Amino acid sequence: MMVLMLFALLACATLQSKSGGSVGAQPLPSQPMAAPGGSYYVAPNGSDNNPGTLTQPFKTLQRAVPRLRPGETLIVRAGEYDTGLGLSGGLSHGGASIIPSGTSWDNPVTIKAYPGERPVFRRYLPPGHPHSEEEVRNSVHLSTYEECARFASYGLVKDFPHSCWQGSGNNQPAGGLFWQAPKGFVPHYVLDFYNIRVPVRFLIIDGIDLDAKGIVPNPVGLSDFADHIRFQNLEIRYGIGSCITQWAKKSNRDFDLQFIRTKIHSCGVPFDTNKVNGVLARKNGHARFWHGWYLHAGGARFIDSESYNHAGTGLSPDGNNIVVRNSYIHDNAVQGIYISGGDNWTIENNVFSNNGAYQIHNVRGKGHSIRNNTIVAGPRNDFTKTGVNSYGIFLQSSSGDSVHESNIVDGFRYGIYNQSTGATPNVVRNNLIRSKPAGSEIYNEHGSKPPLTSGNLLK
Repeated sequence: MMVLMLFALLACATLQSKSGGSVGAQPLPSQPMAAPGGSYYVAPNGSDNNPGTLTQPFKTLQRAVPRLRPGETLIVRAGEYDTGLGLSGGLSHGGASIIPSGTSWDNPVTIKAYPGERPVFRRYLPPGHPHSEEEVRNSVHLSTYEECARFASYGLVKDFPHSCWQGSGNNQPAGGLFWQAPKGFVPHYVLDFYNIRVPVRFLIIDGIDLDAKGIVPNPVGLSDFADHIRFQNLEIRYGIGSCITQWAKKSNRDFDLQFIRTKIHSCGVPFDTNKVNGVLARKNGHARFWHGWYLHAGGARFIDSESYNHAGTGLSPDGNNIVVRNSYIHDNAVQGIYISGGDNWTIENNVFSNNGAYQIHNVRGKGHSIRNNTIVAGPRNDFTKTGVNSYGIFLQSSSGDSVHESNIVDGFRYGIYNQSTGATPNVVRNNLIRSKPAGSEIYNEHGSKPPLTSGNLLK
């Protein structure tokens, strides 16, 4: 009992530390900045006829950003800035971004907040739009049964809400949207590295919040044409779809995408108030494909960061060599992290709490190291009150040859649930596990290959 109390106190202290400001966007230093060589400034009260100095800043990103060269910095004063078409240059730039590339991490292009200020990059409704922003954001919603019956093909309405809220292909409603926007929306991204066809590389975005405002599908779009990009000391929030999405043909390649001291939150129809069976539609398990961090290639890093309040999963990357470290993943509707593909992930020193049914869902791949995490149940994981099964770590049938060690797993119906049938078993060792009710700390489904266990303390 004393051991459990000690570990519970440790878990609470860790959660308080994570939620109290040590994770997520951090305040920038407030001392005045001396303008270094190669720095430009932009401010809402500036003018695009100015030279871009501290005292005579530019007014718009469209004027300021193309001036940058490798090693140079754009310093952004407080206020909201229109990124236009996600800073894509359109036809005049052959579909390229107007953001220049750096040449290395020693010589990057940097776009950063002025010390002590929090500028916001966003998109706006087009001039003359018949509705206000508030009307648009409050109208965007997951489809109702009636809308599903009107739009869904192949008779899939019988499976509502599954047929209209998740998946692709035949499950997709006519018109191509899983959500409905009767008063319109602003297409594409706040920052667009998806539609461009000229790579942007060695770019740092520092201290500038990226806000979709509930009227843009995604704050950030990435593809094969974006590499060596670092987001740090900022928030990414309020996308109708996923907060960050990456489409990649080269899924086996590692892309150097870094998220450091970054808060990612509230994506997936964030202002939808519709309910199904008394629960917010966006918190329903079928609304599961709007994620915080949704990547389709390897090499990404999520460090000292936070992901929460998404309609789907906090972190849902793919590919090899993903690193998630020292972060807080909590209060997401379906899962904390979804290991859907790729090998050799490192998931360590994180806190997972109150994420749908699954905190860590290990679907497939090998060589994963899942260690030193605090995985604690929240109100939605309490089987004794909800009657819904919950899992601290779920080892799906295709998982195997991965190490799960030195984790605290507390308060779930199943601490570690194993259904793996892989050729090489998983390893589960030196964990402290308590299930509620007791008896399912490590549960092996019939026909599964039990993990290699040693040194676990089961309570």
